[in-house]
Amino acid sequence: MTVARPFPLTVCAVLIAISSRGVMAERLPLKAYTTADGLPNNQINRIVRDSRGFLWFCTAEGLSRFDGYTFTNYTTDHGLPHGNVTDFLETRSGELWVGTSGGLVHFDPKGTPANRVSVNDGSRGGPSPMFRVILPEDEDRRARAVNVLLEARDGTVWCGTRKHLYRVNRLDGRYTLVPTDIGLSGEPPGAREVVDLLEDRRGTLWVASLGWLRRRWPDGTVARYTKRDGLPDDNIHDLFEDRQGRLWFSATEYVLVLDGVQWRSYRLPSDPSRRQAASPRITDSSSSFRTTAAATRGSTPTARETVSSTTA
Repeated sequence: MTVARPFPLTVCAVLIAISSRGVMAERLPLKAYTTADGLPNNQINRIVRDSRGFLWFCTAEGLSRFDGYTFTNYTTDHGLPHGNVTDFLETRSGELWVGTSGGLVHFDPKGTPANRVSVNDGSRGGPSPMFRVILPEDEDRRARAVNVLLEARDGTVWCGTRKHLYRVNRLDGRYTLVPTDIGLSGEPPGAREVVDLLEDRRGTLWVASLGWLRRRWPDGTVARYTKRDGLPDDNIHDLFEDRQGRLWFSATEYVLVLDGVQWRSYRLPSDPSRRQAASPRITDSSSSFRTTAAATRGSTPTARETVSSTTA
């Protein structure tokens, strides 16, 4: 299963359009981009806009940069360890990171492309590669398969894989992946996958997976939430904090909103033609989310206790 959910290119065009302000009051022209326009693959895992306004498309066959007119593609022929690109991160210092199913990659656009994988082993000499792969000590391919990247307010780069949560450490010019204990070793093998990360304005790190939601405070304390603790759904796919500080959690059949005082869960309308409800991806338009379903309300933890909730 693809964790960073792929979606059709026509939907991609819609997502690009709705990122502009005021689009709810006007109809914008839409264009569907495909491989015929220069994309390396029609399966898009994620779209990220950088500080210069370029759009980066993480596809199933490489990374693609869009300048508004043309696509510039980076694939395994340029040094990526795997064709499936899952995430792209530009840090505040200007560093570029790429998540792939074959490992975390440090991206230097001015580096030398190569049709082989360059591993960050601390060796120096020769031209700097365009892509340098940072691999964890755990050789399990699930531990290397990156799902999501996040830069925290203190500059820490977090990396969520199909088996671990890692912190990127830099020492003497060499990057390493340091595993962070949030209790994943106690989960079944199929439930250790980190699918999304969010740092809220209080500095708390939220970690989503297909089976639980975890909350990590700055001092390292961790709480784990599931349906047994009051969540309407264990399978959390997407995390978002809006301008009011409310937290939005996207699940298989629900959207959960946490405002620091209480939560509301909205059941998504199901489509009889589908086996399950579609999981929405939450963006800046979350604050205008609407549903005809009744909201379920419950209490939410304001300190470090588990969720206790009641259904209205």
